[in-house]
Amino acid sequence: MKHWAKKEISHEELDKGDSSSSARYTSIGYKKQIASGYFELIDKVIYPINICPHCRSEATFHRRVQEGGDVVGNVWRAQQSEGPEGFVYSKFDYCLDCHKEFLIELYIWKREK
Repeated sequence: MKHWAKKEISHEELDKGDSSSSARYTSIGYKKQIASGYFELIDKVIYPINICPHCRSEATFHRRVQEGGDVVGNVWRAQQSEGPEGFVYSKFDYCLDCHKEFLIELYIWKREK
């Protein structure tokens, strides 16, 4: 059985989107400044949203919040791992049917020297 939510969306397809509407459309090579310095986006892994890769349900936290008016933010959990060379930022969703968490977006940022 093929689990569509595990199929990564290509960078080419994502580059067609509007980066002001979602971080997932930010192009590789984009540079930004945060409190600890300048960083360049060197890679990202993006999966289709609102489909659980475990049970294929469309009953996800993200979908529920969006349909309810998105008053609390639509990301179940976010995590950041930092090191001297940069950081990784990950976003997770949650299935309301099988009660499992799953990755929806991962960004790898390299510190500019």
